[in-house]
Amino acid sequence: MGILLIEPRDEAALAPDGKRVGLDEYVVPHGIGTGRPDMQEVFFLSSMDSERFSSVFRCEVERAIELPNGHHALMVSCDPPLNGQELGYPLGIGGLLLWSRFADEDLWTFPAFPHFVQICLPDVELRVDAMPTSIAWGEIYETEADATAHEMSARPRSSVE
Repeated sequence: MGILLIEPRDEAALAPDGKRVGLDEYVVPHGIGTGRPDMQEVFFLSSMDSERFSSVFRCEVERAIELPNGHHALMVSCDPPLNGQELGYPLGIGGLLLWSRFADEDLWTFPAFPHFVQICLPDVELRVDAMPTSIAWGEIYETEADATAHEMSARPRSSVE
């Protein structure tokens, strides 16, 4: 599944040099996967907040992406494909863009599962000064069983709590 480079709607969607902004321009040079041997390449996505993502999806990291504003994201394939008819994808959605739900957390370096994420369609239009539009909040888990149970016991407490 490829990323569509969508024509910007206005000048604010252009990079400072006037070029279009698309995910392909922000791929981390390591290529496939995250480039981090310590990061799990397969995990499970579910959501306690979204009916659309309430079941469990097996996700495989396709590539790590640095968004135009510097935030880290992952392009993942998902199995089974998401029912996308109401989102304009009659054949389903086989890939998603994920990034950390909380600004002080990084999807490339999170310490433990589960990790809270924003879920985005894979062919998003990017603005240099904004995050992609999220279609849901979710959590990624290390195992399918944890995703099914929405198991939170492995999550370390933050200094804020």
